Amino acid sequence: MVDIRFEGGSVAGDDMSVAALFYERHASTLTTPVPANVQGHRLFRYEKSDLRPLQIVSLGTDQHDNSVYHWYIDGTRVDSISGSAAIGSVMQPYRLPRPIRVELSIELKIDNYNGKAYPNDGAALPVDRVPYECVVSGFWG
Repeated sequence: MVDIRFEGGSVAGDDMSVAALFYERHASTLTTPVPANVQGHRLFRYEKSDLRPLQIVSLGTDQHDNSVYHWYIDGTRVDSISGSAAIGSVMQPYRLPRPIRVELSIELKIDNYNGKAYPNDGAALPVDRVPYECVVSGFWG
């Protein structure tokens, strides 16, 4: 059963069409890793083309150390969901206190202050294979 909670109420089950849900998940890969010692690497960008209003209700990132996450909504950095600490996690995203309206785009840029790219196939440590990852969810309308 679908259950989306937001300030002022919730939408559950038959109250909302699946077509009204918004969900995007993206990760770096061995062929497209986040490079070592890089600032402002774009991990994710969603450009809105649907005319319906879009509201984001939760987001999450991976848990890489020595990294800074920069979330941009409509080209403006949102300080409250950006920073060195990951917001929520991919499996348990942070639920925003109130939905964020998106008019144009959502973007995540990463500063990787580690001396290696992620993921990588060096396999010196298990964490080498862990990608940078993000998830964004919300609803249309």
